[in-house]
Amino acid sequence: MRQIVLDTETTGIGHEHGHRVIEIGCVELFDRKLTGKHFHVYLNPQRQVDEGIDHFNRDLHGALLDAEILAYVYLAMTGGQTSLFAEVEETSIHTKTKVQEVAALNLINPIVLPANTEEIELHQDFVGFLSKKSGVNHWEEN
Repeated sequence: MRQIVLDTETTGIGHEHGHRVIEIGCVELFDRKLTGKHFHVYLNPQRQVDEGIDHFNRDLHGALLDAEILAYVYLAMTGGQTSLFAEVEETSIHTKTKVQEVAALNLINPIVLPANTEEIELHQDFVGFLSKKSGVNHWEEN
């Protein structure tokens, strides 16, 4: 199976503030192996990059490097799986929801480490930071 892993770099957080993609990097996997084929392009966002965001002073290309790292993480986390999620749609009289069922890994005695109170608070603080910076809370359930 052929898969493409991609990453993007942007001018900042939140399209609501006019931020745009400035770089796209993709790597190809075939039968769960990196093929060495890639795609990389810089885009002119026709706007300034936010202060503190430094995409250009890198030894390696940001999006392309990150796409390769993401491919390795995907391969490591999915083991021998051929798909990550099996998507099922459920419909009721009042709502229509999409449920994602995690594919069984068939691990013997898997270790599940729930987040502790401190980790949950740090996560909530980070989500709050992202929401404040972007002006939108993408994690809030409606």
